[in-house]
Amino acid sequence: MPRKRKSNLSQRSNSARAMKVARFNETFPQAELRMLEQAKRDAAHRAAETPERSQARYRRQAEYLASQRAAETPEQSQARRLQHATYMASQRDTETIEREAAESRKRDVAERAQQRRLIFTKTRGGIR
Repeated sequence: MPRKRKSNLSQRSNSARAMKVARFNETFPQAELRMLEQAKRDAAHRAAETPERSQARYRRQAEYLASQRAAETPEQSQARRLQHATYMASQRDTETIEREAAESRKRDVAERAQQRRLIFTKTRGGIR
């Protein structure tokens, strides 16, 4: 009779411990690369999932957030809302800066095009 298969729980916890140490010792660029690779894997996984699985994932996430918010104190709730408001304000500032920069680039391109047209018409006008 074959031997009973042993669980690999101890191996998993050892590997988890090893990964924790590795994450603790990694440099900032290494951490960024690891998180970027994880984000790519997550995006590929989400792209391949069926609509039913996607809905189930959304539902689980909503349930998790609801349970977290139900368990938080009023102070924690206020801190979370303040943090979110600060984040949204910074996003709006970034959008404004990006929009203004894009409009400035458009104006610069239009001015250069106008200058080229003037130069072109002057040179063509003198040749006729």
